[in-house]
Amino acid sequence: MSAPSAAGEEFRDDVRRRRPLPPEVVRRLCELDPWRSTAAVLKTLLVLAAAVAAALTWWSPWVVLPAVVVVAGCQQAFFVLAHEAAHYRLYGNRALNDAVGRALATAAGLSLCT
Repeated sequence: MSAPSAAGEEFRDDVRRRRPLPPEVVRRLCELDPWRSTAAVLKTLLVLAAAVAAALTWWSPWVVLPAVVVVAGCQQAFFVLAHEAAHYRLYGNRALNDAVGRALATAAGLSLCT
């Protein structure tokens, strides 16, 4: 058995190309849901605030170390949400999408202006 080539030949016969999703399914999966986007942003902010508050309230390694892990998870969620905003997939309103995306990117140490 030979090793796969570095040119990506192992992905040439992709099963998705043989059985594509029906257009109506793709359309439904691509719909923007502003309520769901808002819920994801607020949930991430709430979890972040709770982790920071817990770490500041009970300053001990038993609380601070798990809080650091939770904060790292929230940063990753901010990266994902900012990436979606960069592709205009959070909100249908472009100005709102840009404002929320830039705020999330700034909180994660990124810039959406470039």
